[in-house]
Amino acid sequence: MKKHLIVSSLLGLLLTPSLFAHARWIVPSHTILSSKEPEAVSFDMSVSNDIFHADRPFGGKPTLDPAKKSEGPSRPRPELKLEALLPDGKVVSDLPITQAGRKSVASYLLEQNGTYRFSLVQAPSKMTFYKGADGKGGRVFGEHADAKTLPAGSTEIKHVLSSSRVETFVSRNGQAGPAAKPYATGLDFGITPHPNDLFVGETSEIQIYIDGKAAGKDIKIALTPNGTRYRNDRAVINLTTDANGKVSHKWITPGLYLVEIEHSVPGTGKTPVEQSFSLFVTLEVSAS
Repeated sequence: MKKHLIVSSLLGLLLTPSLFAHARWIVPSHTILSSKEPEAVSFDMSVSNDIFHADRPFGGKPTLDPAKKSEGPSRPRPELKLEALLPDGKVVSDLPITQAGRKSVASYLLEQNGTYRFSLVQAPSKMTFYKGADGKGGRVFGEHADAKTLPAGSTEIKHVLSSSRVETFVSRNGQAGPAAKPYATGLDFGITPHPNDLFVGETSEIQIYIDGKAAGKDIKIALTPNGTRYRNDRAVINLTTDANGKVSHKWITPGLYLVEIEHSVPGTGKTPVEQSFSLFVTLEVSAS
């Protein structure tokens, strides 16, 4: 695979939140539905500093010709896959995504009863970080680079494999199904009570998992409530896990929240590769 020095915000979107401040999110038109007949749910997806206020499309084919190299809101973005974990445990992949100006949109017909987990998934990306002879940091995307292919005099070379998911939950006629259970690979989280059963005044317990197993201490979690566009203080709630990968939080304000979690696992061996995970989850907290 050809290597490219990173110079564009396009590739920057693949990095974890600590490296780039832009949040990624998916917002459903409904988190809870009740009906005898199948119900449709729509999704808005974007990359933005203002939480849940669309700025750049995230997913879907570009609406402008990439050859024009437009700097407008519809310039091309990495193509992602939208998948749904159904209440019966089956996974539907490659749901259609359409770019619509400053956001991407999608929809899905809920035919089963229970909870669905919708995920924007991107393939793991490889990158190499280094310090140049001039003391400035650099990074290369593509196959992991070695000293021979990096600028002369490069030091502090570090290889990273970055993975990211952007998710939300939608329930129809109950909460049945495996959607709220952790995945067996990568970074994941569980929340008690059910992610679509959160209320102001109640306390939730968040459990972080790595490869399906409970993680350890000092994993950082950021909860950002909706409406950052309309306040000077972003009101981010910063949490840190205990020795068992758990942390509790009492919900004070209703509305949508973006949960942001990142974690890195150091590499081992002669040529270690650090695994870097990021997870963005949209939750809704109801008034009591």
